[in-house]
Amino acid sequence: MKGKLHLHRTVARGLSALSIAGTLGLGGGLLVAGTAPAQACNMESYIGSVCAFAFNWCPRNWLPADGRLIAINGNQALYSLIGTQYGGSVQSGQFGLPDLRGRAILHYGAGPGLPNQVFATQSGVPTTTLNVSNLPPHNHAATFTGTGGGQQTVNVPADAGTLGVTATLSAKDTIGIADIATGSSLGKGASTGGGAATIYVPAATPGTEVALGGLDVQLTGTAGHGAISFTYQSGITGGVVTTGNTGNGVAFSNQSPSLAMSYCIMINGLYPDRP
Repeated sequence: MKGKLHLHRTVARGLSALSIAGTLGLGGGLLVAGTAPAQACNMESYIGSVCAFAFNWCPRNWLPADGRLIAINGNQALYSLIGTQYGGSVQSGQFGLPDLRGRAILHYGAGPGLPNQVFATQSGVPTTTLNVSNLPPHNHAATFTGTGGGQQTVNVPADAGTLGVTATLSAKDTIGIADIATGSSLGKGASTGGGAATIYVPAATPGTEVALGGLDVQLTGTAGHGAISFTYQSGITGGVVTTGNTGNGVAFSNQSPSLAMSYCIMINGLYPDRP
């Protein structure tokens, strides 16, 4: 009986989902589709099973899970299970196999605290390049180097100016007295009896000097000056800001430690029963 069951399974491989529905009589035995249990990763696996092998090829009735397109006609059983959700189209007459090259298998849905994984959809990238939006707020030290400054010399030419002095010595038109006093003004001599007034004294003659009144002195115009030269520290007119930025923007790997093996998908096996 065991030999007949194995033979029935072998005949069932590769048939379409419609052709294996119901029962199939063979050599006095009876095969009911899906009643025999499948075995994992061997010749009696369910159609659509994906298994890993330690050798770099796929056994008979298996194909590499490398995203290749295969014909719908002749693979109706597998097509009825996975359709074109991994690629291909009815119009082209081809459908795609899962592409596991460089990818890990995840169960679809959203685990606690994890993003949703849509069935038959690829996700993730092998490398990532950080940009400003990925970084926490921070500051970079900067150095400013000024240009255009330094000691400057200013030369101002001489200016003669226009200052002028006017002085008026006034005398009063009246007869003076014999005694001199502070603030006295010059007067005139007596008109009779005395003759001319003796009011001039030689410069070298000793005697007490008295400040007389009646003298008016005025200063007019603008003052002149000699040549002037001086230096000062001028302002900076430009410069370069040098920051402490480093880095080359090289992408880093997101790949976990892994081991590359052969992933294969069963195309001719037992058709699975839907619960």
